[in-house]
This record gives sequence, C-alpha cells and structure tokens, in this order.
Amino acid sequence: MMLQCNPRMPCQHYLIHSKLYGWCAVQYADAQATAMKPSIDVGAVQQFCGCWVKETSRSDSMDAFCQLFGVPRWLRQATRLMVGLEICMQDNALLVKQVCKLRWLSTMESFPLDGVPSSLQRRRDLRPGKQRGQLLVAADDYMQIRVVWEGAPCGEARDTLQLAKSGKELLVLHEANLHDRGQAAFKEVYKRKAS
Repeated sequence: MMLQCNPRMPCQHYLIHSKLYGWCAVQYADAQATAMKPSIDVGAVQQFCGCWVKETSRSDSMDAFCQLFGVPRWLRQATRLMVGLEICMQDNALLVKQVCKLRWLSTMESFPLDGVPSSLQRRRDLRPGKQRGQLLVAADDYMQIRVVWEGAPCGEARDTLQLAKSGKELLVLHEANLHDRGQAAFKEVYKRKAS
C-alpha cells in the first residue's frame, strides 16, 4: 500500500493505493479540523458491524506507533497478539472492540451515534488517564472516528475505516498525534469472519 498527497485536494487529504481498494481519497487526520460537524448515516454504520479477523501479513507493524507512546518492549511484543475487531451498535452507540489473544489487552471503545463526544472511558493505550471518543463520519463504505486523550501523554487519534466493495474486507488507517512527541500512522487489513 502506498500513501501520497493528493495534489487536487487540501494537504490534509491523501490518496491511498492498495491492490484491495485501488486509489481512493481519504481525509487524513488533521488536528485543526476538530470543529467539523459530524455526518452520520446509521445505515452506513450497520455495514461495518460484525467480527473481523486481522490479516497480519497485509498489515503494518505497530512498532513506530508504540515507540511514539513510549510503550515498553515487552508490551510492544504483546501488540502482535491483536487478532481482530468486533463492531456493533448498542444503546445508540457504536462499540468497537480490539480483540487480543491476551484478554486483558483487549479494549472496548464507545462512540455515540449522534456524533457527540463520548463520556470518559479507558485509554486505548492502557495508560493512566481517560479518553473521549467521537464518531465523525459514516457514509456509504467509509467511517471515521476520533479519540482524544486526557492526561499524559495528551493528544488525539483518528481511525479511518474503509470497506471493500464486497463488504468482506476492511482497511483501517490509524493516525496519532501526541502534542509533545509527534505523529505516527499505520494501517491494518481485516477479513469479515463468516457467521
């Protein structure tokens, strides 16, 4: 997969190229775009619901991401045990569970379907402090969520989820911006688990 700036769009927009999706425009995370009004189609969210199995050989390493957060080496090894996603809607919220073979490392995040920031919840990096999640966009085969971390290190992340036309494969582009440390990004590829 290649990532390059799209010259026809503002600099926060990029083109992602992969054998799976071809060229598609994705709005890359922009810390200045926090005031954007959420645009959410609940029917579009429903398409993402289900169990997804991570395609490790087609996904990027999380090492640079972990290094940005100062994750200890032993815990960095544990991130290789992330095996999938479980996505569902419940009580007017989108729930996203990152599944790990080590159950204590699995995380569950909640994003209200009306686009308002969530109540405080556990940080996805398992550090002390809390985070808030927000569903920014859900339209057709595209969804974007935002997480803002409180405490140290503080910052935010955006996850862009793109469904293949078949609905059976999912590309997730993660980008984090820590205010005092810089940025990192990686992509993951998933296959829908047969029901």
